[in-house]
Amino acid sequence: TVKETDFVQIKAEAIDLDGDNIIYYYSPPLNENGEWQTGYDDAGEYDLELTASDGVNQVTQIVKLIVENRNQAPYLAENKLSSKETQTIDLKKLIVDPDEDPLDYNFDSPFDNNGVWNTGYDDEGTYTIDVMFSDGEFNSKGRIEVTVLKTNQPPVILELFEEDKIVNAKEGKDLEFFVDTLDSDDDGLTITWNYDGEVISERSSGDFYLDYNQKGDHTLKLVITDGITEVIKEWTIKVEGTNRKPQLVILPINVNEGETVYLDLPDVDLDGDELVYSFESPLNDEGEWTTDYEDAGSYELKITVSDGEFIDTDYVEIEVANVDQSPILKLPEELRVYEDETLSYTFD
Repeated sequence: TVKETDFVQIKAEAIDLDGDNIIYYYSPPLNENGEWQTGYDDAGEYDLELTASDGVNQVTQIVKLIVENRNQAPYLAENKLSSKETQTIDLKKLIVDPDEDPLDYNFDSPFDNNGVWNTGYDDEGTYTIDVMFSDGEFNSKGRIEVTVLKTNQPPVILELFEEDKIVNAKEGKDLEFFVDTLDSDDDGLTITWNYDGEVISERSSGDFYLDYNQKGDHTLKLVITDGITEVIKEWTIKVEGTNRKPQLVILPINVNEGETVYLDLPDVDLDGDELVYSFESPLNDEGEWTTDYEDAGSYELKITVSDGEFIDTDYVEIEVANVDQSPILKLPEELRVYEDETLSYTFD
């Protein structure tokens, strides 16, 4: 029985009754001389074969070699370590015990008793840390140089125009937005507001007019970047439709006597609402008027339109031009007169 790292030397002795020369053979891990320099990790049991031969006959005997474990001192695998701000550093990972024995530790601040330090922003620098560790037999100590590299701090949003993810708005109104930001590294910040994928502003505040085609859901996206890190916020803009008052736009109309006046008016308004009209006489319910030869003159007729909610009123100017008519000769069906009388008649 030996311990790891011991030098093993086995010398076999045999007697040959014939006085013959004896040759000895040793099985591995022994060398040809029966020697073996054990090392760490060689612990175990070995059945060694020792053979003696006189050149004709041979004899073999088994020897059991027991190599017991020898405790190894724990050690530092590395004495330098680098990390970034906000990362967690665990120094125990640098301490190795070949026998995997449980260890007791003692670390310098800012590391805790478990050798852990949760670094934060502003911890950039190089730190020399003394550490002691023991497996119960060996007491070891070491020094580790820890370098904490600067980590870019992302932009911070201090205040927003809306914290909720859903924003209610109306057609015909301005959507107002703003953001208040801070960058602890004093990096220049780039701010971009996107509405349905299109850039509408590159300032910290602004407004966007919601026209009358905006009814429905839209996406407002805010992107803030310091050139390294992006901070993104998104909102769903629910735009409520706004009913617009119908508006009458009627151009003056010029016709001749005997012609028909037609008003070409839309059936629906800009919101798609059906329109209902009422007309002042002599316009009929369809907005038409067939003039006569006695209608020459200027007219201003009232027209009213409704979309079911709002009403608008306007006047149409109609100029009916006089038309010169051919004279009409009116004669009686017959004229009677006696002979020797004078026929006299006045034409209208």
